[in-house]
Amino acid sequence: MVLLQIIFAGMETSGAVRARVKEGAEKVERSHGRIASCQVVEKVPNHHGGLLETRIHMTMPGDLEVNIGRHHD
Repeated sequence: MVLLQIIFAGMETSGAVRARVKEGAEKVERSHGRIASCQVVEKVPNHHGGLLETRIHMTMPGDLEVNIGRHHD
């Protein structure tokens, strides 16, 4: 299993969101098993109109890094 860290910023911890993130991380790991670690930050945006802001940081062997950011409307 990939080292997974889930951070909730500006919001209470959500079991449903945690389960969905874990499910997604497991799916990525099955497809691309070379992931060393994955950090996911779920944040309530400071502005109106968005539900959650998600930031993902993954590391892989060979000093490779992937950073993804997304606003969910």
